[in-house]
Amino acid sequence: MSKAMKHFQPDQTLIDAAQEVLARQVVWEAVKQITDEYESEILLNDIVLLDSLDNPGERITHPDQVYLCDDSVLFHQYDMLCRAQRNRLGLKVANPEFHPALAADHALRKAQTTLLSQMSGLLGIGDLSGLIGRQRQRALELALELLVPYINKQVSEARMQTLACEAGLDSPALRDKVKQLTL
Repeated sequence: MSKAMKHFQPDQTLIDAAQEVLARQVVWEAVKQITDEYESEILLNDIVLLDSLDNPGERITHPDQVYLCDDSVLFHQYDMLCRAQRNRLGLKVANPEFHPALAADHALRKAQTTLLSQMSGLLGIGDLSGLIGRQRQRALELALELLVPYINKQVSEARMQTLACEAGLDSPALRDKVKQLTL
């Protein structure tokens, strides 16, 4: 450990920001896996969407590809089926128009931006929150490497559980699934 690192002592605000990033990362991963599964099932079993851009006429089988469909009526039906399944499972979003995984991703990115911004202040350098791509990813990795040793595991676990409940991951329909995901 370098001499400078021996004297590194983050304040609680910075530790909390790192803790928030880690908790939101776990929740996003869980929500993303759940939504990908039910959306893929809908695409395979309930509706046929066809690619109109990359491979015209080919069936879309993964939710990440639905933007390739230009049939607005079928896309609307798919969207309604997805929302109904989201509601059956008990996933929560602030607005019924929001997608659970995208909402979780947005919250994660906001937490990451906050962490990078706070690290900038600590280091006395330019605003890290404006970094993009690999530079942003590397700055986040370095910040977390520095801060993880200071995170209280019980506090972090409690925050993660709170966020999981807010996302609806505690619903009866998802309890077994969430246990498999090891929140």
